Amino acid sequence: MPLPEWCNVVCMKDYQGRKYEKIQTELLSLYEMNPKIWEIRRQEVILRIPPNESYGLRREIPDWLLKEGSKGGSIVLSRKPLEDFLDTSFKKGWWRLFTR
Repeated sequence: MPLPEWCNVVCMKDYQGRKYEKIQTELLSLYEMNPKIWEIRRQEVILRIPPNESYGLRREIPDWLLKEGSKGGSIVLSRKPLEDFLDTSFKKGWWRLFTR
């Protein structure tokens, strides 16, 4: 039996994608606008922002991305899950070597 016009099948990936669109956009924007506040390590990424801004941002980030060690204005994130979440890679391009 076909579904009525007003009814759509929703998968978990679609639901989560819409749920996290705002924080994904915000994190990507922070990375593109100010890459110097991001410390890229082998297994983790540390985002350093003013403490008064970090609390609200940290609440929006999914728990499964956060690692222990986040405090004050430093938000510690798991690198590979973060790259998957943002659909980007934090590998440094040669041009970024000269911007630090």
